[in-house]
Amino acid sequence: MERIDADARDRAAQFVWRTGSLVDQRRMAHLAGAGTGDQVRDAVLAHRTGDGGSRSRSNPT
Repeated sequence: MERIDADARDRAAQFVWRTGSLVDQRRMAHLAGAGTGDQVRDAVLAHRTGDGGSRSRSNPT
C-alpha cells in the first residue's frame, strides 16, 4: 500500500475543516492525534433522533 505524503495529508485535512461536517472534523482531529474519542462520540450523538435513530443530514438540527 502506498502512503500519502505530508503535503497531501495536510491538503486533505484542510478540505475536511473547510467542508466537512462536525463529525468529519472531529474524526479527522482524532485521527491526527489532536482530538479525543469522546469528542467524536459527542458529535455522533448530536445526530440522534428521539426514537434512537440518527439523522442522515450532515449537520444536527
